[in-house]
Amino acid sequence: MRQRLLVKISGLIRAREEPSRPGDLFDLLFARERRPSAKDLWFLANPDEAGQLERELMVGYGWRPDMTRRETLPLQSRARKAAFGRISEEEQEHWRQVAQDWKPTEPTK
Repeated sequence: MRQRLLVKISGLIRAREEPSRPGDLFDLLFARERRPSAKDLWFLANPDEAGQLERELMVGYGWRPDMTRRETLPLQSRARKAAFGRISEEEQEHWRQVAQDWKPTEPTK
């Protein structure tokens, strides 16, 4: 664990020496955004079409209104993956490219 931490800190210090990456050490350690998946970007761009399909699939996978978020999340992810698989290959490729080209936004101070 200690070795991993030292490697991380030395990498951050090296990155701080680059003039294009100013910022404070805690920002560099903790201000990271997770790259969205193609299926999630497609879902956000098409909430009506994708949402209806997602709900139908989740019910088919055994979702119930009394389930907790911890129980629901795996079903939702599985349903989104299945729904994304039902769209055309060209559209899937488009959303994969959008996800590949995604850049995180710089946090405001």
